[in-house]
Amino acid sequence: MTSILIWGDEHDSCLLTKRVLEKQNHTAAVFTALHEAVQWAEKHSPDLAILDSREEITAVRALKTLKSLNPHMNIFMTTTDSPASDHVQTIRMLGAEVFFSRPIAIDELEKRVVTICSQTKRR
Repeated sequence: MTSILIWGDEHDSCLLTKRVLEKQNHTAAVFTALHEAVQWAEKHSPDLAILDSREEITAVRALKTLKSLNPHMNIFMTTTDSPASDHVQTIRMLGAEVFFSRPIAIDELEKRVVTICSQTKRR
């Protein structure tokens, strides 16, 4: 079972993600306020954070803040940017896995979380 932080600017989308992940026996907490997500992450040290914000600056700030709390935390971000964009290059350089479509299909989300979780267990 993996502990997952879900942060984004669309509450309903985050709740759907949580429901999908809980069906896979993960625990998940949903936040739309970054400061609340950070406070929760400080107390619970999640294995994975899923970040989904349309505001690039806020998403990068979230990524940097969470990585500063735990450099080994896996972070998965969604974006609609091109793989060659500066934004995508920045978030990859900061250590996030990137998915290039919104909304993410449920089966794709499940596959990616399974992959990330299996990598975490190998550490």
